[in-house]
Amino acid sequence: MKRKTKIRIIYTFCGVFILILSYKSGTIFSKYNYQNKEIVKDVSFKIAESSSLAIIGETGSGKTIIANSIMNLLPPDIKSTNNEIIFENKNITNYKKIKKLLGSKIIYIPQSGKDALSPNLTIKKHFINILKRNKYKKKDFNNIIAEKLNNVEISNYEEILNKYPFEISGGTAQKIVIALSSCSSASLIIADEMTNGIAEKEKIEKFNLIDRLFPTAGKIYITHDISIAKLCDDILVLNHGKTMEQGPAKKVLTNPHHHYTKALLSSLPENGLNTIPLLSYLKGYCPFYQRCQNRKDKCLISFKKKQLDKIVWYCNYD
Repeated sequence: MKRKTKIRIIYTFCGVFILILSYKSGTIFSKYNYQNKEIVKDVSFKIAESSSLAIIGETGSGKTIIANSIMNLLPPDIKSTNNEIIFENKNITNYKKIKKLLGSKIIYIPQSGKDALSPNLTIKKHFINILKRNKYKKKDFNNIIAEKLNNVEISNYEEILNKYPFEISGGTAQKIVIALSSCSSASLIIADEMTNGIAEKEKIEKFNLIDRLFPTAGKIYITHDISIAKLCDDILVLNHGKTMEQGPAKKVLTNPHHHYTKALLSSLPENGLNTIPLLSYLKGYCPFYQRCQNRKDKCLISFKKKQLDKIVWYCNYD
């Protein structure tokens, strides 16, 4: 007799949603000069079906490390402790069979589309492989490939199919990665800086494309781009591996509470390009301590968790 699977759900003021991912980073660290160096600590979030989360922060804040830890793809010299990753009601923390989920239930879209494609295979062979894996009928292959490429606005697909990844542009490669991904019934999309270096209009179009092709999937957007974060349901602001602030994206971005979030927003062109000073080294428990004009001595050893109107932030400033 089969055991019934208990479906985890989230209750919100908008209704009831099936929980796709529950993530707790624990401590992620690397070995540096025979000592453990913390990279990410105590970051947690949940993603429901059809919802989106933007993870923002400066370069080196730990955004991509979090994505890699979800997929169990941390480099050998980086370890994690006390972490927990629940995906579709299954604990996949250090899950050895994660490869069965990658490319099917969990889709990763990198900044460079070419990084996700095999240089030794033609574009058509990429499609054939993924269609076979997802058990499509062979007689339908050509029609499905044409449909998937049309969905990402590649009309000259007959010309592209026989090419190798190095023979196409980066933008086209990323569209092909998205088209390939749409051949699977993905529950979670992780897009890592996919809008870097493209015009504002194209960014929004790409965001809407992902939303249209994967309507029920939970989505994580790892980004520096506030314009993308504004389109998401929720936002998590990272600084050197620690959560500074998180909550509904519109609320956080229109009324930020943490001084780091305020500094990020003030650095935008429309807000005066007020640059955040660079750090040569970290001092203090709060990673924004040295650059914060409102710092207190207690910030060297701890910070308080505060919550208001569904926004959570970590700060000692009253």
